[in-house]
Amino acid sequence: MSAEEDRQQVAAPPETRREIEGLVQRFARNLDVYTRPQYKETQVRVEFIDPFFEALGWDVRNVKGYAEQYKDVIHEDAIKVSGATKAPDYCFRVGGVRKFFLEAKRPSTPVKGDVGPAYQLRRYAWSAKLPLSILTDFEEFAVYDCRLVPKAADKASVARILYVTFDEYLDRLDEVYSVFARDAVLKGSFDRYVQETKRKRGNFHGVSAHRLHDTAPAAGGLSRRVEQLLGSGSASLTTHESSVVTATRQREDGVTMKETQVFQARSGDSPRYGHRGDYHEREDAYLVG
Repeated sequence: MSAEEDRQQVAAPPETRREIEGLVQRFARNLDVYTRPQYKETQVRVEFIDPFFEALGWDVRNVKGYAEQYKDVIHEDAIKVSGATKAPDYCFRVGGVRKFFLEAKRPSTPVKGDVGPAYQLRRYAWSAKLPLSILTDFEEFAVYDCRLVPKAADKASVARILYVTFDEYLDRLDEVYSVFARDAVLKGSFDRYVQETKRKRGNFHGVSAHRLHDTAPAAGGLSRRVEQLLGSGSASLTTHESSVVTATRQREDGVTMKETQVFQARSGDSPRYGHRGDYHEREDAYLVG
């Protein structure tokens, strides 16, 4: 993180630090066992990942007995990816609203260099319009900016904005806590971090400038126009540019323009995002910038 971001970090409470320290010490003592292929993903989830995020304040096992729609964490959440139903390992939520996904892997998985898990996570989050998500096997902890179009050929480092190994958890705990602790999310730190990374990267959520150019070659310089708008952070898209963005998003979501028109004519709703009155909950429904 930059010096500016470092000043905004929140110190993790002593009890959180003690709990994380216990997990780190146990993992280090038995590292040879945990990194064998025989040690399964389910085991690392129960023994390390669940308690790690419980230490960050999340009710991972729903100990408080909240109703399904208000649970902090949904396991194996159902989302649509290219028309198929997929299930991210964890979905972290506030008030029933998704904030980020987490994909867990067994510690024998080389998180830093394996392209498959990174692409999987980014596809899930991209499809759900989530800006950030986490890939971890506890031994390694990687955060991805999921507003970047995921490609199967991408290296595992593409769009990765944070990488921490288990032996660095205590030294960098404040950095992780300030963004992903439940209390930090409730106080807006997660959203501020998302906005900060957006300003730095000039990201275009949902549709990249090059994809706009590909889907609307007759627009003439449209991709350059979008890049300029994103860079300025203050200008707005023209009506034509907005329509191209909307049409592109509908194609990516598998919803045709005709289906949208029929659906809205019957109910005033959107087949992808729900009732029009709910759009304000999705700042990034079609674009950020």
